[in-house]
Amino acid sequence: AFNNVGLMQKHLGEFDDSRRHYQESLRIYGRVVGKDHASYAAALHNIGNLNRSQVHMDDSLSAIQRLQLHEDAMGYLEDAWRIRKDELGEEHPHTISSRSNLGSTMASQVLQQQQQHQQQQKQQESSK
Repeated sequence: AFNNVGLMQKHLGEFDDSRRHYQESLRIYGRVVGKDHASYAAALHNIGNLNRSQVHMDDSLSAIQRLQLHEDAMGYLEDAWRIRKDELGEEHPHTISSRSNLGSTMASQVLQQQQQHQQQQKQQESSK
């Protein structure tokens, strides 16, 4: 139930409330099924995707906040991928989804860093 509420709130742009519900889901799964279970990995995956979504949808974030959310997302998605790989196998659709989302998050972070670097270069050139 907490995952479903978190998903709904993510789609509404209520990122803090969504995160709180996903974290509660993570806590419950960790206690009930353990931290090496596919359900726990699903909650990790959801938090990682929440962070990815917030980076792209929340215009109020600073560049540093975006980078931090990217890094956090990669950590969650990497943990989800590892657990899913061990529990479900490398060819399972959920495992592939975690690996794919991890890769796209890495690519997005690289692009964001390049954009930030280009903006800094333009600012330096215009101040000369």
